[in-house]
Amino acid sequence: MRLGLLAPCLLALAGCALFGAGPRDQTRAPVERESEALRLLGEAALGYRHALGDARQELWEVRRRIAAAETTAASPSTPSAERAASRRALESLRAEEARLEAKIAALAQELAALERRYETMRLELAGGTGVARAVRPVPAGYEPMK
Repeated sequence: MRLGLLAPCLLALAGCALFGAGPRDQTRAPVERESEALRLLGEAALGYRHALGDARQELWEVRRRIAAAETTAASPSTPSAERAASRRALESLRAEEARLEAKIAALAQELAALERRYETMRLELAGGTGVARAVRPVPAGYEPMK
């Protein structure tokens, strides 16, 4: 009877020794999970920052094209057919500008929310209020927006 209960325990201990699991790993696992979540939040914020920069660059291009179309549409020396085409292009460019401004506002809002979550989690880890109760480094490449 004792051998029947002892065999599963020995197998479990052998598995722990073989795969490196044990009491030490059980206490370290929450720290690693929280650190990984913190790192992923930092990477997500970095991705949003890049997307925001791309959208701003695209908006700058659209505004440059709007200025060129306005100049063409207002010039009396430009043929009337070309001025009419510039006015039509101007309408679509202004719609594109509005779409990009909305996209930038949404991205900035999402980025701000991610940064708040990141800071909250980082402070929990640093202050010991989270499961980890340890200080973890900031992920490489993460810089909060100012």
